Amino acid sequence: MTCRSEIMQLVEQIRPLLVGKDPVIQSGALAELISYWLAGHIVINSKDQTLELRAKLFATHCALVRDLTALNSEMLDAEFFDAR
Repeated sequence: MTCRSEIMQLVEQIRPLLVGKDPVIQSGALAELISYWLAGHIVINSKDQTLELRAKLFATHCALVRDLTALNSEMLDAEFFDAR
């Protein structure tokens, strides 16, 4: 299984848990998951390096979200606006 297919398989498993929930609840749940993910990255014996690593991971993650939002918005906007 490729990384992309594994990601999409997991997304499809998570999606039903979020569909129909208030956007505040969706956002909160995703934020909790991301915060656990970031907190799990630890550089043993170095609090400074741990903080630096987490900052880099968070910046990379935010860039990925920004890029994916642009791609997914194009697709979803086309479906939504073409359907009207």
